[in-house]
Amino acid sequence: MQKSKSLAMALINAIFGCDMMVDAVGDAGERMKLTAEALEKMDHAEASWDRATIPEAKAALEEEWSKAATIVADQATYQTAAEHGQDQGVFLKALDFADEVGPDIRMYNVCTQPCSIHGKCGLAFPSKLWWQKGVGTRFGNLMSDPAMTSSKAWSYKCQCEWGYLAEEAALKPQSEAAKWHSELAKEYGGDYNQWPRIGCQQGFRAFKNGASMVMELKVGNEFQAFVSERMPETLDDAIKKRNYDKFRKYATSCRPRSSTTHCQCASR
Repeated sequence: MQKSKSLAMALINAIFGCDMMVDAVGDAGERMKLTAEALEKMDHAEASWDRATIPEAKAALEEEWSKAATIVADQATYQTAAEHGQDQGVFLKALDFADEVGPDIRMYNVCTQPCSIHGKCGLAFPSKLWWQKGVGTRFGNLMSDPAMTSSKAWSYKCQCEWGYLAEEAALKPQSEAAKWHSELAKEYGGDYNQWPRIGCQQGFRAFKNGASMVMELKVGNEFQAFVSERMPETLDDAIKKRNYDKFRKYATSCRPRSSTTHCQCASR
């Protein structure tokens, strides 16, 4: 019980210690309130329609129900990058949390696919290392496997792609990814094809087979982890919206002044 209270307090402190989370929770709360009010109106209109005997009254109640249902649908729809229409999905993937929601909160996918030994796979690792279609495997012996090759369709497999880490380290030699890659290279050698293979290689299903997220919270000076359900879509959308707003602001500030000049932020 005491540990449960500690985790609960840590979650509260982590949320209120992160401006992005505070704002996102507030935005999501407003949308959830609108949804709840609209659902109440739908229930009331439906119950009243059952009792009504006058055709005009039934028609009015149907219109009331329809308006409330539209509000529910609107609030349940992702609003992040909605102006991009069908391309919104690309932005949602690119603007995902990258595991760290705030300074004291980390969220990881956890594979829930069946396992003959453990019942469920249960592996979790940073989102940037999950195998992705559109990127494809980097392991040499898997590149000829049709199931592991690149595709434009977004999907994931439970496989830790060390090649993604190697590419990130090469692009950003001063990054944490580069430090991690260096440590692994010292331990297992320079060829990541020889590093330990992690993952059952089954398709990742975020909303299948039970809770599919591991949350880490900083309690005192250490992180504690527990398995949880996925974040409600309304809150998920609100957090992505914060990331998207920051991205747009940065992208706008980085526009070249003219065709002959470099990006304004290139020298920062």
